[in-house]
Amino acid sequence: MYTIPFIVDLLLISLFYLFLRRRKKVMGLSAGMNTAMFITLFFSLFLSFFLMEQFPFNYVQNVLLSVFAGLMIGWLFGRLKDEQTLLIGLANGAAMGLMTPMFAGVVLFDRWIFYILQLLFVCTLLSLTLKKKRMWGR
Repeated sequence: MYTIPFIVDLLLISLFYLFLRRRKKVMGLSAGMNTAMFITLFFSLFLSFFLMEQFPFNYVQNVLLSVFAGLMIGWLFGRLKDEQTLLIGLANGAAMGLMTPMFAGVVLFDRWIFYILQLLFVCTLLSLTLKKKRMWGR
C-alpha cells in the first residue's frame, strides 16, 4: 500500500533537490531552513510508513534507519545554503527520524491520514516550487 507512494515521493524530492541545486546561489537563509525542515519531516514520515508496513515487528531497526535517513536528507538539503542551514537540517532530520516512526506506528492502518499527508506534501511542495520559481526567475 505504501510502496508506490513512497517511490513517487522519492522522485518528487529528487526533482525538488535538482531544482534547488541550480538556484542555490539566490536562495535566502530562511528559504534554505524552511526547505531543509520541510523535506526532512515528510521524507522521514513517509519512510516510517513504508518501513512500518514492510517490517512491522522490527521497530528498533525501523527507528534507527529512519533516523539515519533523516540525517542524510537533512544534510543533503541543508548543505545547499550554509553551515547554519546544514545544522538545522541535521537536527531536524534526527528529531523527525525519532518521532515519525511513533506516529506511523499509531496510524499505520488509517489510510485517510496517509492520504491527507500525501496531499499536504504535494500541495506544499508545489507551492514552494512555484514561489521560488516566481521569486528567482527562470
